[in-house]
Amino acid sequence: DATIGLYYYGARYYDPQLGRFAQPDTIVPNPGDPQALNRYSYALNNAVRYTDPTGHCIPELCPGVPDAAPPGNPEGLRDQA
Repeated sequence: DATIGLYYYGARYYDPQLGRFAQPDTIVPNPGDPQALNRYSYALNNAVRYTDPTGHCIPELCPGVPDAAPPGNPEGLRDQA
């Protein structure tokens, strides 16, 4: 939403100023991975290696979660991180 400076990614809003999502993720893909326990982080705190185009999960780590970028941003958040 350009008026508030956040990006909506289907599941939650991303704040580029903070480098974090504004809401917690509803999916914890791997409870054994400490990075996955931070439900506000983007791409397991590794935006160089991963993207999270749906706002729910890194597609290669979450089978069954669609790998779809939101309309108007075909690259997902990679360019925002």
